[in-house]
Amino acid sequence: MKDWVPAANIRDYLTEMSIALGFSGCEIFPKQDTIIAERGDVGNFINMPYFNAEMPQRYAFNAKCEALELDEFLDAVEEIRVTESELEGLRFSGKRKYFTDGPPCLEHLFADGPIDTPRNTCMYQCGIYAKLSEPDNWKSKLEEFNRTLCTEPLPSHEVINLGKSLDKKDWAYKCKEEPFKSYCDPTLCASRKHGIGNESPDMPSVGGLTIMLSEPRVYFMDVDGSRIQISTEQLQNQVLWQRACMEQMNIMPPTVKPQKWQVMINLMMQSATYLDVPEEATIKGQFKDHLKSYCTSQIRAMAPEELEMGKPWTDGNTTKFKLEGLIDFLHHRRFKVDNRGHLIQMIRDLGGDSVTRTFGDQTIPKAQFVAGTYPRLKKTKLNYQLRR
Repeated sequence: MKDWVPAANIRDYLTEMSIALGFSGCEIFPKQDTIIAERGDVGNFINMPYFNAEMPQRYAFNAKCEALELDEFLDAVEEIRVTESELEGLRFSGKRKYFTDGPPCLEHLFADGPIDTPRNTCMYQCGIYAKLSEPDNWKSKLEEFNRTLCTEPLPSHEVINLGKSLDKKDWAYKCKEEPFKSYCDPTLCASRKHGIGNESPDMPSVGGLTIMLSEPRVYFMDVDGSRIQISTEQLQNQVLWQRACMEQMNIMPPTVKPQKWQVMINLMMQSATYLDVPEEATIKGQFKDHLKSYCTSQIRAMAPEELEMGKPWTDGNTTKFKLEGLIDFLHHRRFKVDNRGHLIQMIRDLGGDSVTRTFGDQTIPKAQFVAGTYPRLKKTKLNYQLRR
């Protein structure tokens, strides 16, 4: 382009081009109309020609199918850049005088006039259109389509058999079959008078998953070009995902079978973009900051006896504290931990160690505590120490 153009506009043009070329549903970049930049979203990366320009493995080609060097490619691009108004004036396939109020697939297939194949399949689709557009005269309309839209019309007995089949019930368009699938534009088709109309809508285009490795994780997903932010629960549960689409996009997309949804999500996660985050955006990083504050704050014990009051006691290069005191401190700062086992493990990961205590004639050995098999005592007191 000769100037900056909104991604949404370019996506519309590329979608129309892909349908006209018979590649409906192919990947289109950019995959998003917008990104949620203020929340850390970056969209999808694109594997471009001339990556690693000194030793590239992917090239652009000229009209003779010859690989272009990088400087030749840039010169070629400079010569063919266009304005948005010039792009708007392009016709992507033929005159399009047929089926302008019906399925775009038929409009594209017959844009340049009669076709020679696949006649039977196309006439069946045309018959469905004829029943919707001229319900009182649809059989005559089907015969007219056979005469005018096939380079070699079907024999009359085949047309009669098609009519009998179509007359049995109101059939739906064969959107999932070729050659219609490759020219399918469901959004446009649904808006047309004799398109798919009120039939069950297809699942919107979903993909372009970006995963922020925070705790909890944050996901950014493309839904028909729009960008939504969701949680792990919303990604896992279609109803919650629907609700997120309603709140952020003002649409309620249909759901699919759970197994199909699971396959879709697994494929997206395999090709997702993963974003690292600062340590403080993780549970471990946040706990580390809270633990540091606890051990160095003004509530520190002035004597070891104050450990019983839940205060940390620093002795040389070691700070000791009771687990209950730390839990109470974290509670007042609204920092939630799944369970005590998780808390103990995070302390150990930061170099913390347990201190055994003796109660009467029973001793809790350190090795047994580590293994999680220490005796059950009514008044067990376990302290922790951190060495600087």
